[in-house]
Amino acid sequence: MVLQESLGDKSPLMCAGSPRSFGHDGLPESTTALIVGGGPVGITTAIALARYGIQSVILERHATRMGQPKAHVINNRSVEILRQYGVDLTPMRKVGLSDEEAGQVIFASSMNGLEYGVLNSSVASSTARDASPETMFNVAQPLLEEYLLQVALETGKVKHLRMHEWQNCTEDPTTKEITSTVLLRESDVTKLVTSKYLIACDGANSKSRDVLQIPFLSPNGSPEVILNYASIHFSADLSHFKPGLLWFILNPSGMGVFIAYNRKNSWVFTIQYDPSTTPSETFTSDFLQTQVFKGIGMVPNDYKELGVTLWKTSPKIAANYRSKSIPHAFLAGDAAHSFPPTGGLGMNTGIGDIQNLVWKIHALEKGWTGDSFLDTITLERWAVANENSKQSKVNEDNIFRLVSAIFKPAMTPENLWADQASRKEIQSALQYQHDHFDSLNLVLGYAYGRDHLRGPSDYRKENVPGVRLPHEWVKTAAGDRVSTLDLIDGYTFVLLTSAGLTMKKQIDLQEVPISVMQLERDFFDESGNWTAVLGLNGDAAVLVRPDQHIVGTVTSMEKVPSLLAAYWNPQHMSDGPDSLVETTSISFEI
Repeated sequence: MVLQESLGDKSPLMCAGSPRSFGHDGLPESTTALIVGGGPVGITTAIALARYGIQSVILERHATRMGQPKAHVINNRSVEILRQYGVDLTPMRKVGLSDEEAGQVIFASSMNGLEYGVLNSSVASSTARDASPETMFNVAQPLLEEYLLQVALETGKVKHLRMHEWQNCTEDPTTKEITSTVLLRESDVTKLVTSKYLIACDGANSKSRDVLQIPFLSPNGSPEVILNYASIHFSADLSHFKPGLLWFILNPSGMGVFIAYNRKNSWVFTIQYDPSTTPSETFTSDFLQTQVFKGIGMVPNDYKELGVTLWKTSPKIAANYRSKSIPHAFLAGDAAHSFPPTGGLGMNTGIGDIQNLVWKIHALEKGWTGDSFLDTITLERWAVANENSKQSKVNEDNIFRLVSAIFKPAMTPENLWADQASRKEIQSALQYQHDHFDSLNLVLGYAYGRDHLRGPSDYRKENVPGVRLPHEWVKTAAGDRVSTLDLIDGYTFVLLTSAGLTMKKQIDLQEVPISVMQLERDFFDESGNWTAVLGLNGDAAVLVRPDQHIVGTVTSMEKVPSLLAAYWNPQHMSDGPDSLVETTSISFEI
């Protein structure tokens, strides 16, 4: 989302920086990684780098955290990634909606009016619970940011500076060191800071992207479509209404969406508008309050406005995530891609960008691979962003399909519902909303290096090069119950082998450490289902990247070196991931 205008912000969610994260004199002369932007993606970048022992500085141009909740859904994969980084999100789950409260999406003429239908979100799905050790959850973005920032600062590897605005950068042609110019907004003084890496997480209006001259293009060459929104953050106790993550309010007079952050005291109501017919001056506090009360269907006694924001976005993806002029400068998050807000994919896609980028920086720092391998960041993450952008547009189109079924000014919602043909049209349009709120395959099933395997909600556990390792609960040799994803700690490649294939616990191939985890020695799959999915019930081994994605499968230890060598060559991306699979190997799925 792009912050366009603020009409006042009295939100209690606005958080001043802590003493460790604010000050005009805190900018060091140099750091290993300079992160531009202190949102959730920028802070996650710092946490990930710190885990690998890499120091970073986060530059945030604002004095305080923006108050309106903005993003709110933290999907399964994002929680898995933060789990790998050792971030305990239990405190965030406690302040967000419970699974029961977030399990439904409601369509109605008003919260107090006619209900058209209810859809379950993926948090309530048994498939989702079987597919991941973590469930998605709902929490206001400012609260998540503040929590992640404290986690980052506690590593001792991160410096966070507010009121510091990145201006531009140059690269030394000999040392490849990046020198950035930073404006200290409090004193209007500029300073220089050098870094080995520059990671731009400064949003859809990214100055970094413009300075690095990376084109920001509409997907597939389509014309740019700018979407304008008005949002009001308010406090009211609406917990007596049916629990739901979202309320889509649809009636012949208008449409809006209520987002529940805390059903007792924190809500956002958002409407889309056309500035050519509805100028921004229309959106006064009184006007939006009237729209909120219409959407609720009553006037709550404890209503209090917390902030109003006008914002706009348009679907775009950066042509490259890696700068061609400054090769150690990268884009991530909204700086690399912006989507419509339908689907909750923006921030979550950004966290996936960071996992992909940071382990590859770690690999380069350790000497495992050459600099050209970093080109795979664009190759892999652009495809994910493109797929997510397409689905966001499909979600938006399907919402407007529902709108067209209901927006019949001559009829009240009750008359529409009473009319058999109209009711059938509405119910049919509701069925098209399913993938909007249950897109598990989009979240967990993307495969690096190949086209998306199936529809957005059709996730299956499988052994295919490029996919995330399937989750299953297994027992370690010590008797602990862990996810198979926990076997991949992010520090090394991991070779998962069938029982008895090798006696080794680690192998080193050209200075690349590979941890060996053997079935029935290091971990135990009691059901045997996961073993069958991976093809480990015969002589086989599956090589997994530090980011928990599968490299490929071999049928003997002697073939591991050639598999890894092929993977390090970025040419395999254009040859297709099947170039990493032995012709004799078999992919299993259930």
